[in-house]
Amino acid sequence: MRVISSILAIHLVACGGNGGTDEDTSTDTAGDMADTSGDTSADSIPDTATDDAVFEGECTADGDCNDEDPCTSDICDLDYNECTHAPVDSDGDGYPAGEVGGTECIGGTDCDDADEDVHPDAAPDCTGVMDMDCDGLEDPDEDGDGYETVACSGDDCDDADADAFPGSLALECSHDRDCNGHPDADNDNDGHDSLTCEGDDCDDTRSFVYPGAGEVNCDGLDTDCTGDMSTTEDADQDGYANSGCVAAGAELDCDDDDAASFPGGSEICDEVDNDCDGTWADGGADDDVDGYLDTACGGNDCDDTDATNHPGADNDADGYEDARCGGDDCDDFDPAFNPGATLACTTEDRDCNGNSDQDNDGDWHVSYLCVGGDDCRDADASTILGECDGVNECCDGCLQRNGCWLDPTTGWLWEDPPGSGGASWDFAIAYCSGLSLAGHGAGEWHLPAISELRTFIRGCPETEESGLCGVTDACLGSACYHDCTGCTTFSGPGSGGCFWDPAVEGTCGWFWSSSSRASVPTYAWHVLFSDASVDASSKPNTYYARCVHTP
Repeated sequence: MRVISSILAIHLVACGGNGGTDEDTSTDTAGDMADTSGDTSADSIPDTATDDAVFEGECTADGDCNDEDPCTSDICDLDYNECTHAPVDSDGDGYPAGEVGGTECIGGTDCDDADEDVHPDAAPDCTGVMDMDCDGLEDPDEDGDGYETVACSGDDCDDADADAFPGSLALECSHDRDCNGHPDADNDNDGHDSLTCEGDDCDDTRSFVYPGAGEVNCDGLDTDCTGDMSTTEDADQDGYANSGCVAAGAELDCDDDDAASFPGGSEICDEVDNDCDGTWADGGADDDVDGYLDTACGGNDCDDTDATNHPGADNDADGYEDARCGGDDCDDFDPAFNPGATLACTTEDRDCNGNSDQDNDGDWHVSYLCVGGDDCRDADASTILGECDGVNECCDGCLQRNGCWLDPTTGWLWEDPPGSGGASWDFAIAYCSGLSLAGHGAGEWHLPAISELRTFIRGCPETEESGLCGVTDACLGSACYHDCTGCTTFSGPGSGGCFWDPAVEGTCGWFWSSSSRASVPTYAWHVLFSDASVDASSKPNTYYARCVHTP
C-alpha cells in the first residue's frame, strides 16, 4: 500500500492538472467547485491552491481521476493520460476490501482490510474467536459437525463438508467421509470396492474379506465372498456356522448336518428342532383341537390353527368344500364365492378360477360387459382387445378399437391401453413376447428396454429420452442413477396428469422395462408415470407393462 501511495503522490504532483501547461489566475475558495485553470473540468473537491501544482486528482483537460468511489484508489497515469482506479487494499495482503467506511465493495473479498492476516486464504484461528478466512463461519469447525479441522490439530479431514468426520456413516463412493484415510468405496483398503459402490467386496469393514481371499476355517465368515463359508465351519451350507466355528455375536446352527435346521428355520412336526429354539414340538400336532392331525405331522388337517377348516368342511353351506383342505371353494365363509358363482364386474374372484371376475381369462383386459372393457371373449385368453379370429373387429357388441398407439416421434407401435393388472417382471416379459396385436403376432412385440420406455415419457425434461437422468440401455448401474427423481406428481400432459401423450390411455403407475439393474440382476428398471421418475425394484414385485413393437 505504501508503494501505491508513493506512485499516486508522484503522479499527482507531476500532473499539475494538465501537465503544468496552464495555471489558476485566482485562488478557489473552500467549497467552490469551479476550476479556473482553463481546462474546462470542474474540480471534485475545493481547490485552495493559486496554481495547478496539485489539481485534486485531475489528470487531463477532459477528466478528473476522483471517481468518488471509496472502494477504489484513484491514480493518474501520465504516460497514457489515463486515470487508474485500483481496489482498496489497506492492509496490503493482496485481497481487496469487502467494505470501506460502511460502503460495500463489489468484488471485494477481504472482510478485515485493516489486518493483513485476515483474508479468504488465511489459516484458521484455532481459538475459535475469529473468522480468519472470511467465509462467515467460525474457525476451526467451519462445517459445524463438532469436529475441528486438521489445520488446528483436529481430526476433521474435510471441514467444508458437515457429513465428513471420523466415524461418519454418510459414506460416499468417491470421498473419504469417515476420515480413515481411505476412499469410502474401499473403506477397508483391501483393494476391492464395496457392493454398494459397484464393487465385489461383500464385507467392506474387514480388510481380510474380499473375492480371492483364502477361506478361513472356523471364523464364521465368508472371507472369499463366494456366498458360502467353508464346509468345515458350515457343513450343511445353510449360512450358519456350527458351535465350534460360530463368529462372535452370530447365531449358532444347532444341527450343522441338516440344512433344514438353522436359527429362524420353519418348524414342522418331524421331531426335529428346525428353528433351533430348543424344541421341535412348536405348536403341537393338533393345535386347533378339531380331531384332525396336522398334515405336517402325518395327518390330514390342512389348517391346524382353525377348527372350522378340515377335510370335508363346508362352512358356508354352498355345496363346495373348503379349498384349504382339498376342496375348490376359495372362500368357504361366503356363499357368493364358489366355482359356480355368477361373475360381477369387480376385481374379486367369485368363481374361484384365480382371476378377477372382470378379467376372467387373465389376459389383463376387462370384459366388454364391464364399463371401459374391451375384451370381447373374456373366457379366452388368446383373444384380447377386441381381436376376433386374428383381426380387429367388433365381437358380440364389444367396442371396436385398434388396441395400439403409433408414436409419431419414433414410429413405434405401443399397446394401448395396456394390460389392466399388475404382474411380476418375468410375467411381463412373457406376456409381451406372446402378444398378438394389430396384425403383429407373437414374437413381434416385446417389453421395452429402459431407453425405449423413456421415449414414452412426455412433459418431464429430466427423464425424457434426452434428459439428464443417467439410466439408459448403455448405463444400467447405480452410478448412473442421477437426476432421475422426476417431476411434480400428476402434472403431466396426459389424462389424469400422467406423464405421457394426451392420446394415450392407462393407469399412470409403475411400468416395467426389460432392463435389469447391472449390479443387482434381481432388480429391473421401471418408470412411474405419475411423476416420470426412474427407479429399480425387485423383479417379483407387481407393476404394469406396456408392450412395444419397434419395426
